[in-house]
Amino acid sequence: MSDSKMNKLKLQSHQKNYREEDLLVNVKDLGPDVKENDVVEIYHPEDDLPRLLLQIPSTKDDVTVQKDTISIEQSIASTFQLRIYKDVIVNKVDPKAVALELVELTFKDQYLGRSEMWRIKKNLVDSVMYINKKLEFCAGSIRCQVYEMWAQGEKVACGVVTDDTKIVYRSSTSMVYLFIQMSSEMWDFDIYGDLYFEKAVNGFLSELFAKWKKEGSNHDVTIVLFSRTYYKASSIDEFPACMRECLQEDYKGRFYEDFYRVAVQNERYDDWSPILTHLRQLFNSYLTKVLDHHRQQDIFVPEATNSCASQGNFLEVLNISLNVFDKHYLDRSFDRTGQMSVVITPGVGVFEVDRELTNITKQRIIDNGVGSDLVCVGEQPLHAVPLLKFHNKKGSINADDYSMPHTWINLSFYSTNKKVGYGTFVPRIKLPPERPRMAKKEKMDVFNKQHIQHTALPNSIFDYDAYDAQVFKLPTNQNNKTYRSLQRTAARKKNNSQSASMQPLTRISLQRKLSDPDLYHSVEQISGSMVALGSSVSSVFDKSPAINIPARITENKTYSQSFGALNVEAIPGVNRPRTQTLYEGEELSPPQSVRVGSSAGASPSEPSQAFTQTKPTIVHRPGRSLINPFDPSHVTIKLTSNRRRWIHIFPKDPTGVLIQQHHYQASKDCSKENETSSSLTPPEAELSQVSGPLSSTPTSSGLGTPSRPKTITAQLSQESISNGRRDNRNRTSSLAGSVTSVDLSVRGAATPQKTNTTIRTMPGGTMGKDKHHATLLWGATGEQEWTAGLTTGVDWKSLCLPACLPVTTDYFPEDRSLHNDYVVADYNLLPEDMNEHARGRKTLDTTQVFLELVSQRLAQGFQMIVRPVKSHSQAAVAIGNSPRYAGVGSLMRTRSRTEETSQEYRLSIGRMFHKIRLCGSTITVTIYRPRHPYPQLKRQYKYRFQAPDMSSYEVSWVEFRTERLETYMWNHLDNYICFRGESPDYPLIEPLKFWRFRVLLVPDCYRLSTKTIMDSPTGTHSDIYNALTLKEQQTTIEGFLRFLEITVHRLKRPVSARKSRCAVAFRERLGSNRVLERPRPRSGGKTSERLHMESGNREMHSDAPEMKSLLEPEEENKEEGENKKVNLSSPLTEIVEMMRDPVKGVGLLNRQAGLPALTFIAADATTWVCEHVEGASTEVVAVDLLQKILKKELICHASGDRQHPFVHGFFLYFFVTGNKEQDQVLCDTSTYSTEWHEVEVEPLSTKPGGAQSGPRSSSPCPTFLQPDLPTYIPWKGRYSLYRIGLLDIDINNRSDRIEWGHLKHHSLFSPLQAFELITQWLCATGSVVADLMMSWQRKALPCGLHLFPVPSDPFALPYSYISDPLRGPILIPLNVACLSSSGEPFAQFTSSTWGRRMHLFQEAILERFGFVPYVTEAHSSEQNQYVHVTGNMFIMIHSPGTGVHSHLPYPPEVSRGRMSTTPVTPTTFPQADYHYGVSSPHVEYFHRLIADLYSREISEKQPGFLWSFNYMLTRRWKSVVSGDEILGEKMLHDFRQFCTNHHGRLRDFWDSHLPQLSPVLPADELTGES
Repeated sequence: MSDSKMNKLKLQSHQKNYREEDLLVNVKDLGPDVKENDVVEIYHPEDDLPRLLLQIPSTKDDVTVQKDTISIEQSIASTFQLRIYKDVIVNKVDPKAVALELVELTFKDQYLGRSEMWRIKKNLVDSVMYINKKLEFCAGSIRCQVYEMWAQGEKVACGVVTDDTKIVYRSSTSMVYLFIQMSSEMWDFDIYGDLYFEKAVNGFLSELFAKWKKEGSNHDVTIVLFSRTYYKASSIDEFPACMRECLQEDYKGRFYEDFYRVAVQNERYDDWSPILTHLRQLFNSYLTKVLDHHRQQDIFVPEATNSCASQGNFLEVLNISLNVFDKHYLDRSFDRTGQMSVVITPGVGVFEVDRELTNITKQRIIDNGVGSDLVCVGEQPLHAVPLLKFHNKKGSINADDYSMPHTWINLSFYSTNKKVGYGTFVPRIKLPPERPRMAKKEKMDVFNKQHIQHTALPNSIFDYDAYDAQVFKLPTNQNNKTYRSLQRTAARKKNNSQSASMQPLTRISLQRKLSDPDLYHSVEQISGSMVALGSSVSSVFDKSPAINIPARITENKTYSQSFGALNVEAIPGVNRPRTQTLYEGEELSPPQSVRVGSSAGASPSEPSQAFTQTKPTIVHRPGRSLINPFDPSHVTIKLTSNRRRWIHIFPKDPTGVLIQQHHYQASKDCSKENETSSSLTPPEAELSQVSGPLSSTPTSSGLGTPSRPKTITAQLSQESISNGRRDNRNRTSSLAGSVTSVDLSVRGAATPQKTNTTIRTMPGGTMGKDKHHATLLWGATGEQEWTAGLTTGVDWKSLCLPACLPVTTDYFPEDRSLHNDYVVADYNLLPEDMNEHARGRKTLDTTQVFLELVSQRLAQGFQMIVRPVKSHSQAAVAIGNSPRYAGVGSLMRTRSRTEETSQEYRLSIGRMFHKIRLCGSTITVTIYRPRHPYPQLKRQYKYRFQAPDMSSYEVSWVEFRTERLETYMWNHLDNYICFRGESPDYPLIEPLKFWRFRVLLVPDCYRLSTKTIMDSPTGTHSDIYNALTLKEQQTTIEGFLRFLEITVHRLKRPVSARKSRCAVAFRERLGSNRVLERPRPRSGGKTSERLHMESGNREMHSDAPEMKSLLEPEEENKEEGENKKVNLSSPLTEIVEMMRDPVKGVGLLNRQAGLPALTFIAADATTWVCEHVEGASTEVVAVDLLQKILKKELICHASGDRQHPFVHGFFLYFFVTGNKEQDQVLCDTSTYSTEWHEVEVEPLSTKPGGAQSGPRSSSPCPTFLQPDLPTYIPWKGRYSLYRIGLLDIDINNRSDRIEWGHLKHHSLFSPLQAFELITQWLCATGSVVADLMMSWQRKALPCGLHLFPVPSDPFALPYSYISDPLRGPILIPLNVACLSSSGEPFAQFTSSTWGRRMHLFQEAILERFGFVPYVTEAHSSEQNQYVHVTGNMFIMIHSPGTGVHSHLPYPPEVSRGRMSTTPVTPTTFPQADYHYGVSSPHVEYFHRLIADLYSREISEKQPGFLWSFNYMLTRRWKSVVSGDEILGEKMLHDFRQFCTNHHGRLRDFWDSHLPQLSPVLPADELTGES
């Protein structure tokens, strides 16, 4: 650029608190060509540093910048080393010249859904990014930061986001499972003399935690030690009965058990060093506890041995974490995003696995988009890993078959930085064990014989070289459906040039299981094609290989249960030597083969019975090649969507090839300093991806003309760029640093880099003549060839900042595949016609519905398919010819750009493809489902685990299952969106997998007791909580009604109408033990008024016009109203007239949309009647009076339903005036029920504000000692347990779209139990929901309530599919033997009441420890589940003989047919008839735990508790009411001591109630429970 065009300005800086804009400048100073939103580069003319790119902000009148001056935000100027008061050059830049290819964003401590990721990407288009830039979305609800950027194969410091830019989201707060495999190698030594466990913990984990701290990662971590124990036994009869329930048998007939020791569970620590010490302590005793777990006196247990790493439970641990990840929508945490499983093994990445379990694991990992990392601390082998070796069933002689799970497992090898004095050589194999000298001598004698050649084995009937040549190639006969095998002669032919004789075999009936999860069906007809070994061979696809049609399986027919036998057709003129093509993951096992060849890995010295036969042995092999793990470089597979699922997180090198930044390859020519692969960076330097040189986007010396890149070095942890400079002569070496020593040669170190010869990954589809694109089998990208010299380091970036599943992908099936292999279904949506019924809410227009349909599919794991946008003249050009084929737009248009109303998106997950098209006012949804879907696979799994605070390993079981994605109800969901969730025909149902967040409301009346426990040392008694008095109950009810009115419904009422529902209760609650947040008010009439003013200070407003005449009366009317008195015998019309009095009457609500004019809340009317009507002494009497008024049609329910009874609580009614305008109801009953969340409150039997202040029980005798037990009513409400309605999520209009959700809540509120609210949503932003819930928690405190989140399955019992497999309750037995010398504490009562009395006794204990009942759908039949008032823990009562738990709604198959289907009551099921095995699942689980401590006989009669901590109550939700983390541990310790009668506390508690025991008749004359 010439000097005449250069804009030289003086640089200044400003801070964010002064102006939010990054750049302040007078546009006129930049010339006439520069306008708003243009991109400019800023740099010092004398510096050779990266040039800062910024965007011209919108012009504002209040911008005060001096002439020829530019102001940049201070932190940006510091990062790019721009010096203030110096001259800078400011030039306009063409955005295309500085376009970014990939941007990585990091975020922390928040939930970011996939829909939000896509919307953020759209919002960032045409904006400038620079390193460390902070981004906000949804009015600051979502915050993220720029971590790394790539353009033209280099890391850059700034650039412009375009439609083609890929955005990668990395989470600093993910749910991380660290599994440490405690196999036998953990007790071996590595080459440096360290135990592999020390290498794993002291080395890898220590380094990982240090990097977490450096990066600011705050993951939610679970650490599990796991192993497999084998037993030397030939029959299960050799095991004692107590062991058999968890034993499993493997494919070799060996018996084993799997053990899991949970060391850390869902914890977040700033300092993880104490955990390393804890892991070392567990290591010292782990092996002994596992191997001797069943050792008992006088019981014989077979010898136990620890398995090696390759035979361990590797896939099982991945599935255990997947069972948690599958249900992420049930208990949606707003503190984290992302899921990752990390398996740390002392092995080398080779595992012997089951095929079906491999299928299940792969499909679940890929479908869920979960990151799975395998970290090996062993030495990297000289073959490709990770490698899964499939089991050969008993009796079979199959050749070994392998699978390479690179698409769903990210492999890392950890090596220490230790140096030895005698050299730097690092072995790549583990040294074999030393053999006896005699064996060595014999081996030498054998191989010293002259007649043995190096290519032969002595007395072998097999030609191994010929076998290897054949087993790794494909049959060439297209029409050959008969399996061939090699038939060896008895004597080996000495001429190596002659191949072994090949003879066709007759058909042999056989079955082969599949090695790839994408392939489930059997095929008899050969479908698809392969590129075979040899010259002049290429692929001809007769049918699409994505889905093949299975043949009908019948008996006595030869079939292949795979896609293995594939046709090959030679095409002249095409030469692809040493390349063979498979379908993705098609590593299928031969049916019956001798274990020979290099794929078997058999030692030549190993004898085989098959080898010693005198007649030739028939060896069966599949009709396709096996995978050679020692040379997988030339095996390619057909592209599928699974192969490309994670492809858009990888950056590209300058040649356009995707790179993995933790793979290293040394160059043979180390003398050239500027060679890309000449220098190797140690793995530990990998994480700081910006530590290598950063290249700024090549800018222009003239507009649109790129100049040479400027290269600098920068540290991400520092917000400044170092002042080191490079000479322009080093431009060629900038690439090496920019990719941080990544080998850019995918052909190997010695292969010249040529773009046109590189095996490229192509998107599917009819994009040119060559439709059949393939990708390399090995590697996550499919573009990097494997060589023995390739060194794999640790992918620290993935382990510290795991990437979320990309929003985009690039695979779509070709047209022939769509026609042959898919079933197509489409339907049209007309949102404008569907929104005609909407009343009073914002409706979605057609475009908003269209975008919401896309968002919902992304949220459910779909990916948007981005395709190359080409002109018509380039339509016939193969897309693979361009190295930048993946830089494509997300919006696909099927018509010309002038037709703005036509838009189309394509999305995919697995083999499901959706096409959503908007044309005018019509939305067309086209769904492609596989014609032959995969069956749902299931696997039952039993194991033993020990969670923290558990005393020993407990038995549990779980089911691993795949999900059939094609069964999702998309039509229902799309109509739900069109109707905005208001249509009763399309409700929110469970199969839609909607998100939910559960919270509980409990009274905030226990702060003094909680604070006493927290401030006291460990060992202080925790049974200091008192029951709520009647005044406290009234106060809690008042606060709850205010919470519903002000917080949930956001109702507004006039100032003069804000009357207290129980003013006396407000004043008198000051005597309770609750710590008030505000100064204690004086008693008097102003107290309740001031409290109401404080609670409603956000609702001050001008009164509605129609209400002013009623709400602004004259003073004389007030005095006249005070003199009126009414009683129960007064005319109802007179009572109603007083209730309508604007001063002394019931407080009315402002006119709300859809409600009549004179609307009031039922609880206000009840309180008014109690205070103003003589004779109405209690709320029960007041409700009866109001019911009479309603029958006279003087009042009516606000829905207009005149048959609706009067219900006390938050129910809305209105005064019937006879004026049609005032009495008009603008909505029907169903709409009303979804708009208003009405809750019933049980009327109190005493007058509000009465003089009684004792406990809730009026009888001095405790309930469990009363002669006649009260009749138990499971649910006292007149409605079902839950009610559900719509919820306005985005109350502050923060989101960029219309959002809504649903609120499911208890229909009855009682101050003596927890009240549950469940927020459910599909069309809402997670961070907006989180803000709403946090505001609810803040507003609940002034209402005297404590709000906290809870999980959907608090106890994680193993019978529920939604339970966490590694979580379980803590058993706490109750020592009832100390209560009575006779053994039965309730012996003086009838035996039929013993179980119920014990339950009530346990309930009394829990009340003293601060637990309140928590009723759920699973525990609604009996009150046996409780939550602590602080929210930190749950507890469940088990009382033998009550039949309490026989109603749990568990599936019958889960409980193994032992669950009772008949409800059991205490009167019909006495304890004498209570047998083990006929109760509910959780009772059986309790018995099993007790039986481990005592005996089966004791377990059936032993009462106790199951204790569980609330892991949803994270630091974000902690408050002064919930206490700290130590509180839960203190209470658990003290509760255990209490239940064991430590220091006689349990007996003292029992004895304290005996003086209150009522005199009873003899036991034979006592009446039982009514």
